[in-house]
Amino acid sequence: MPPENQLTKLRDIAVSKLKPSASRKEELRQRIAKAAAEVFMEKGYEKTTMRQIATKAGILNGSLYNAFASKEDVFDYIISKISATMGRVYSGIIDEGDDFLHAAVLPVSLEIFATYRDPRLAELFHEAYSSWPIVNRMVSRQADWFSSVSERSNVRIPLEGLYRKLLLISGTVGRMIDRQHFTGDGSLEEDISTYVLLVMTMLNIPTYGVRDLTDRIMGEFRQERFGRPLAIDWDIPVRI
Repeated sequence: MPPENQLTKLRDIAVSKLKPSASRKEELRQRIAKAAAEVFMEKGYEKTTMRQIATKAGILNGSLYNAFASKEDVFDYIISKISATMGRVYSGIIDEGDDFLHAAVLPVSLEIFATYRDPRLAELFHEAYSSWPIVNRMVSRQADWFSSVSERSNVRIPLEGLYRKLLLISGTVGRMIDRQHFTGDGSLEEDISTYVLLVMTMLNIPTYGVRDLTDRIMGEFRQERFGRPLAIDWDIPVRI
C-alpha cells in the first residue's frame, strides 16, 4: 500500500475513534435524557442545571454539551420521545379514512389523558407547558400535525394564523394540566370536551359535534391499550 494511502487509513481510524458513531451518540443522548427526566421531576425545569443533569447521568459536562446544546434541547428531546411513544398508541385508532377533526385533536387529548393516568408524566407536561421555549416547539409540531392531517383527509384548513391560534389554546391546556397535577380534582371528560370545543371554534367548525367527538375519544381511552402505564420508547425516532 502506498505511504499516502497508509496515512489516509491511519487518519480515518483515528478520526473514527475520536468521533462517536451515530448509534453511540444516540445511546448517550438517551442516557442523558433518562437522567434528566428524573432531575426535572425532582427539581422542576427552571431550577435544573446542566451540571446537575451531567452528574445524574454520570458524565462530564463536555460530554453533555456534545450531545445537547442546551437544557431546552434536553427537555424537548424528552417531551418529543413521550409524544412519539403516545403517537404509536393512538396511531392504531386512526385510519386512512378517519375524519380530520378526530385525528387532529388526538395528540393533545392524549397529553391531557396522560396527566390523569401517570403523575410522572403530569409533572413533565406541567413543566413543559410552563416553559415558553418548550411550548413554542410543542405548538410548532402541533401546527405541522394539523397541516399533515388536513392534507391526508382532503380537508383544507386556514394555515394562516394556525400557530398563533394553537398557542392560545395551549394556554388553556396548560391550566388543565396544572389543575390536575396540583389538585387532582379535574374532570378528564370535561377537559377533553373543552379542548375539542376550542379547536372546533378556532377552525370555524360548527360545535354541535363536540359531545359526539368527546364521547368517541373517551370510549377509545377506555380501550385496553390505554389502560397500561406508558413505557417511553427511547428508541423511537423523533423530530426536534
